[in-house]
Amino acid sequence: MQRTLQADRVTPRSRAALETVAAAAGLGLFADFLFHGAVLGLNAPIWVGALVAALVYTGRHRTHEPSRVEQACLVLALTAAAALAWRASPALQALLFLASGAFLVLAVAVRSGLPWRRVGVAVLAGALLAVGLAIAAGAYRAQSSVDLQHRVLRHWQQGARTLVRIVVIGLPVLLVFGLLFASADAVFEERLRWLGRFDLSRVLPHLAWFTMGAWFAGGVTWAAYEGQRFTVPEPRMPDERRLGTVEVATVLGLLAVLFGAFVAVQVRYLFGGHDVVQETLALTYAQYARRGFFELVTAAALLLPLLLVAGWARRHGRRSDAAYRVLAGLLVALLFVVMASALQRMRVYEQAYGLTEPRLYAVAALLWLAAVFALFLRTLLTMRHDWFVAGAVCCAALALAALTAAGPDGLIARRNIERASVEHPLDADYLAELSADAAPTLVGRLDALERRDASTVACALLERWGDGSGDGFRSWNWSRAAAARAVDEATEALRQTCDAASRRSAALEVTGAALRRGAHTLPEVLGPA
Repeated sequence: MQRTLQADRVTPRSRAALETVAAAAGLGLFADFLFHGAVLGLNAPIWVGALVAALVYTGRHRTHEPSRVEQACLVLALTAAAALAWRASPALQALLFLASGAFLVLAVAVRSGLPWRRVGVAVLAGALLAVGLAIAAGAYRAQSSVDLQHRVLRHWQQGARTLVRIVVIGLPVLLVFGLLFASADAVFEERLRWLGRFDLSRVLPHLAWFTMGAWFAGGVTWAAYEGQRFTVPEPRMPDERRLGTVEVATVLGLLAVLFGAFVAVQVRYLFGGHDVVQETLALTYAQYARRGFFELVTAAALLLPLLLVAGWARRHGRRSDAAYRVLAGLLVALLFVVMASALQRMRVYEQAYGLTEPRLYAVAALLWLAAVFALFLRTLLTMRHDWFVAGAVCCAALALAALTAAGPDGLIARRNIERASVEHPLDADYLAELSADAAPTLVGRLDALERRDASTVACALLERWGDGSGDGFRSWNWSRAAAARAVDEATEALRQTCDAASRRSAALEVTGAALRRGAHTLPEVLGPA
């Protein structure tokens, strides 16, 4: 009687687990191929796109179709990754990289039952923590969920377990006795050293990229497939421990008085101009602006959690609700004046010293906070918390999209060149350090710079982009390619500008050396220049 090997029926969960393990291994190898020895560029959207495809493929085993919010999060994650192949600013790329990962995690959280519209700040934080733990354990849970019934595969699985046990138990034993024998005999020690000349430094980076890529891909895929329904309870406080109406009103009222006093002073400076500041404080307007902007941004960022905690910890009732609503609304209204003062300070500071990345990102963060406080005012007026957190996340995504579309480094280069004058000299060294996003602007407006500044910028452009972008297929970036193309088209003009600076520098060095030697003849002073 002929015996046949027949596989039992595999459950959908086991099939999904097997596909997840296979996809994780493939994405781990793909991550090593795309990212090892490369910088962020086209490799980011390709890998994230492959991960999203794996999510969609394994998701066909799920009983519920993905919601629109989950699909939107996946699209936003892929869009943020695609922007990494567009802009080259390191700071912007860091934000886009974090945003892409955050939207992937958020997609898993929505799949796991996160109440998107009605979620609170504390519940969102707890949900993201729970999803993060689920993703961290996802790869392990996926492989442990593989239930292979085929006897051949089952024997292979048992053999793999045996091999792992041999390595775990036998390797330390061999290492101990090998070290003892190496210490006892010099010839044996030399043989062991010959065996140990294998360069692990070439293997470890590949292993690290494979492990990180496979573990993250497997964790996200399996956590999205399982979609475990977790409930993060709202933090609660017994009624006897809650803050009374008098306590909340007193604290918020005193804070409103402090804000009001500050605003009363700021209104005069906002509309008084340079003379009021200088006569009152004996400071320049630029010094006044530099002193307060970041402190005001910090104050705006601290007020929101204070109001949220006060609203959560207070006792509820008609009088308490009315007092909280009036005082919190008054604080937010005064805060808008404080924000206007901060923006005015930054405008003056930028006119005096120019625009930089930290100043631009600080203004963007302040505008995002203004939008968040507008959403908070809506919750005060309607006493409904739906869409507050979701709206804040959407505003953050819009702010990041606006920054990406504007191109911070190109914007900084254009603005600083436009404002350059005798009173406001240009910082050419800072412009030369900007990313490839600014290179086309610098090449196109090189004639608008003074000779010394143009020389500094031209030499930097030739040094960084004169031999092409240097990017292969994996690291290809539109801004770096555009920078290399712009420099290549203007190479001759850039070289002339840079060579003129070199000749002037050489002439100055020769002149200085001649003067130090006490030479006074004109040919020796001028030198070969």
